[in-house]
Amino acid sequence: MKQATTSHSSLMTLPAELLYPILRYVGANEFRQRTDRLIVCKRWYSIAVSVFMEDVKLSDANLKIFRQPLDVAAADNNNTTCVTLTRIKRVSVYLEGFRDWRGHEDPITPRAMKKRYVMLSQWSAEMLADLSLFAAWLGTLNTLESFRFQALGESDPGSRIQSHVFGPRDYLHRGSMTAVLGNLPVHRLRVLDIDTCDAEIFGRGTTIGAVPAAARKNDDMHLCKLIAKHVATLTSLRVRMRSICPDIFGLEDLQFTTDCKTFVFHLTVCHRVRSVDAAKSTVMCLDVSSSREELINSLIKGANAAAQKMPNLRVLVLHHVFPSSLLRTDCRTGETTGLGDDGVNWLDSDDCFAGTLNCCSIKVV
Repeated sequence: MKQATTSHSSLMTLPAELLYPILRYVGANEFRQRTDRLIVCKRWYSIAVSVFMEDVKLSDANLKIFRQPLDVAAADNNNTTCVTLTRIKRVSVYLEGFRDWRGHEDPITPRAMKKRYVMLSQWSAEMLADLSLFAAWLGTLNTLESFRFQALGESDPGSRIQSHVFGPRDYLHRGSMTAVLGNLPVHRLRVLDIDTCDAEIFGRGTTIGAVPAAARKNDDMHLCKLIAKHVATLTSLRVRMRSICPDIFGLEDLQFTTDCKTFVFHLTVCHRVRSVDAAKSTVMCLDVSSSREELINSLIKGANAAAQKMPNLRVLVLHHVFPSSLLRTDCRTGETTGLGDDGVNWLDSDDCFAGTLNCCSIKVV
């Protein structure tokens, strides 16, 4: 017993730079199986909780376990929660869509169609609840500096047409997306990546799942304007959605910083570009009849207007002529250049959150 006490004391004397990788080696599962191991003391908790929140699988059960120590601390009026939340600086979310949907064959009978539709509806409703819970937690991160949200839609082009017959496979609800974007801290965020790729963000007029009242309230909120709330302090913004418009520049009465800013907008909304004969493009918000050229011109016009308030702004638009030919247009100079094979992977290939302290990485599998 005495030896165990000595070993514990020696760990507590280590600096955070050494204690953190040791706890990572032990693994997050050790803390998730016994959450009481997090609360040895305030200093231990502030470091161990960073390991606890790495690579969390976003499911109904796991997300509740993930929130449990924070809820307990808040109920006890303990300052530990405040200490922890002010340490988290980076959050990454990666969604891959309906679990095992590639393993489900397209139904051929009305009974099978109804069964699969009910299954997808239930899953999308669970995802809506999970993202709403996550958004509420996100609003407590007072020192968040970097946020990445990636979501893939149906990546099998062969069944895309069939999905209109057998039931949609989209799972992102506008209400949950507006909650996530609306709860991001406004004053400290520096890096924002939003990539919904070809995932449809559905809202009013859909019948997928049971939609809570809070989500229905957020249906009509404009995602571009929610992103625009952060452009004043951002140094890096990268966005790919099915619809976009110049409102994303936030040309309102905001106090902009003088930092160098780089905004990148990807207009090719297709996950596996080379596997199809034609790649879909982003459309203008509220004007789906507009062409890609009209959208690019509107972004160029918006970039030039934004440059009057942000002189160090650089705006790049990625778009395609053919599915395998990606182009990059500089909205400030009008110069267009072709990108190589690596151009399709527009986000950094390496995980910018790996190996960093005070981060939370959430993945849906």
